[in-house]
Amino acid sequence: MAIPPENSSPRIVLLVEDEADARNILARRLPALGWRCLAHASVESALTAPELHIVDAIAADVSFGDGRMSGVELVQELRSRGVGAPVVLMSGVADAKRLTAGLKPGAAVVLEKPFATEVLRSALENATRNRTPAPSAGAGPATAR
Repeated sequence: MAIPPENSSPRIVLLVEDEADARNILARRLPALGWRCLAHASVESALTAPELHIVDAIAADVSFGDGRMSGVELVQELRSRGVGAPVVLMSGVADAKRLTAGLKPGAAVVLEKPFATEVLRSALENATRNRTPAPSAGAGPATAR
């Protein structure tokens, strides 16, 4: 297991996973990999998180048992709110590509469950390394004055 350098502060990941066992395992393991984990059991709960605009990355399930909102809809809602953190979607469904078809290319990385925590860490690292800031909500093109 990789250990973050002593002088680095942990990055923050918003974890949205309705399966309690998976959520608890990831929430326990991610801090040892350099990620402070803010765990939520639902999209609705995650969208009300006060830290939403300061997270470095988001890891979310693709589909939730309550069927009210999907991980894809979470990504779309985050972008409409100006949250530009990179997203890693996690799916236990064999047809994850179909479920994420509504996303723009590059909008999220999709991991198929089950996966090792190190695989999620690597996906989060790559997503944050390759991050391009999203424009603020309602921001138009810059103009010279």
